[in-house]
Amino acid sequence: MKKSFKRTLITRRVFPALVFLFLLSLARVCAAGDVVYLQTDKDASAGQQHWDIAAQFYGVKLNSVLVKTAGDSAAALKAIESTETLGVVATPAALQSVSMQQLLSAARRNGAKSIPIMIFGITPATDFRQLAVSSAQQLSGCSALPPTVSNASYVVGPKTEITRQLSGVALPAVAQAACGFATANAGGAQAVLSADLDGKSMPVFVRLPLESGDFFFLAAMNPAGALAQLPRRHLPDIFSEVAPEMMFVRYAAGDKGWHNPGHYANLTLDDSFLTEPYGHINYHALLGEMEKHNFHTTIAFIPLNYNRNKPDIIAMFREHPDRYSISVHGNNHDHREFDAYTIAPLANQVANLQQGIARMEQFTNLTGIPYDRVMVFPHAIAPNETFAAMKKYNYLATANSEDVPLGSSAPDDDFLFYLRPVTLRYSNFPTLLRYSAEIPLPKAILAIQLFLDNPALVYGHETLFDEGIATFDPIADEVNAMQPDIHWCGMKCVVEHLYVERRRDDGGVDVRAFAGDLTLENPSPRETTFWVSKQENFQPEIASLTVDGKPQAFDRKQDELAFQVTVSAMSSRHMFIEYKNDLNLASIDVSKTSLYVLMVRRMAEFRDTTLSTWSFGRKLTKYYYKHDLDVYELYLEKIIPFLLLAAVAAGIAKFIKKKSRSKHGQTPEKVRPITTL
Repeated sequence: MKKSFKRTLITRRVFPALVFLFLLSLARVCAAGDVVYLQTDKDASAGQQHWDIAAQFYGVKLNSVLVKTAGDSAAALKAIESTETLGVVATPAALQSVSMQQLLSAARRNGAKSIPIMIFGITPATDFRQLAVSSAQQLSGCSALPPTVSNASYVVGPKTEITRQLSGVALPAVAQAACGFATANAGGAQAVLSADLDGKSMPVFVRLPLESGDFFFLAAMNPAGALAQLPRRHLPDIFSEVAPEMMFVRYAAGDKGWHNPGHYANLTLDDSFLTEPYGHINYHALLGEMEKHNFHTTIAFIPLNYNRNKPDIIAMFREHPDRYSISVHGNNHDHREFDAYTIAPLANQVANLQQGIARMEQFTNLTGIPYDRVMVFPHAIAPNETFAAMKKYNYLATANSEDVPLGSSAPDDDFLFYLRPVTLRYSNFPTLLRYSAEIPLPKAILAIQLFLDNPALVYGHETLFDEGIATFDPIADEVNAMQPDIHWCGMKCVVEHLYVERRRDDGGVDVRAFAGDLTLENPSPRETTFWVSKQENFQPEIASLTVDGKPQAFDRKQDELAFQVTVSAMSSRHMFIEYKNDLNLASIDVSKTSLYVLMVRRMAEFRDTTLSTWSFGRKLTKYYYKHDLDVYELYLEKIIPFLLLAAVAAGIAKFIKKKSRSKHGQTPEKVRPITTL
């Protein structure tokens, strides 16, 4: 009896406690690394915000240490000496308590270079004697920038493991540097970020590469006037505000910070179907450009056109899946079929989502070409509840020039929302941001996306090629130059790689997924365990999670799905989440449409295939969209059927009248005027 009691006690209390302690210790071993942040109570608290943003983005912990006393200094040095510490950032005031030599000693690592150190917030008043690194490599001071300095931009320095894809890019000057480092070229110092000064560069962010490790120095960056709210700002403005912090934390964290092991890009052309030419799109000629300049084109295909494609173009798409792919563009594309619910009720939008899938399945059956279940909304993005319906019917994502649903608002203070082009904020459905190639596309946008390991998504219409089929080549060349190993592919491929990962101390890999369709790749020469998590609201319920087609167990948390999977050396595995729904493709009439829809689409095709071939027609179309006259389309299109009906009625009446006169042998006579003498 006593033995049974002891066994029960061990089983119910001791063993779970031991397991808990083991898991706790394991979690600590596998936790994200730290960036130690040294500051004093005299430093402005606002300076920490940017470091918090960079730490959150890369998934590291910002270990803030306040140094005021000798005891604080000892605690700070102990934190820096920790093997979990990846880098150190400090204000000049903090160096009054922790000397540079103490920093160097604590940052040293056995058998490896020291962890990088950043001193930021430097002003002309900073005492550079305390910043001395060695007699051969020290900065003599930071000179105040004269009024003639350009506030237009700060230019990123030559390509290094710090600047990466940002090399040579001009970032908006949303902050004014307090000073510039006059001796930045001495002793092998490298300019990371520079302001223009009468045609000369004045570095405001520099790197001192030492044999033992790297030192970075950043001038105090003061906001250049009142900054607009985040939703009103463009990506270069947002990124520029935190660029030095992002560059340093990325470098310090390495593969222990969140990153995507690959880089992906895509060009999507909206509206066209597989006939040649479609306006200015010549598929054969475009294929030649893609092969010469290495890019991939996705056609955002209107499901209504599922059976209107030419055999020779179909064959070309089947033969070149590495260059051509298909995604979904609405259903009927009759103006805004995914508008506000007062105009397009949710039930109608759900019916369009279902019919769109059914038609695209017919498209695949007829052509043998697979399609990517990624939605590009016609004209503008849909409301939030439509996103929930797309998730329910297993669409993979949506990609548009807006990433906030109609009727919803963007966050005012979430930098991370704007630094990633994909969000699960709305109905827990992946929403992707893309950029138009039909207007000047700043190099900074593409460079920032690639630097942040985001996909580079660009789109256009047949008008993109008004000036020739080679119009997109310069953009493709620019992307390929910034990231030579970039993978151009279809939208399903892009979605499958919407994740970030970081290396764990136990040899495994943490993965944060942004979509339910996921391909994990293991390029290492050994088997690796991936610990996958995905934000999930479990609405609707998950029907299955499979790995390479086989059921996979997962843990369900409050707002997260988690599982682990082992991937063999030099191989990959595919994971897919399927949600429960009531979709019955056999019951959906794919041919059902209306006279109104047909008229609207034929008018749009006339614009694309006929009007666009005339110089006057192209000018008229550009004027029409430039001046937002398309906002009146909906009202004009609504009266098309009535005008058509009136025209038919008038024609029938005229025909009946003519027949009636002919039947009675009446021939209209010319009436002569009566004259009087």
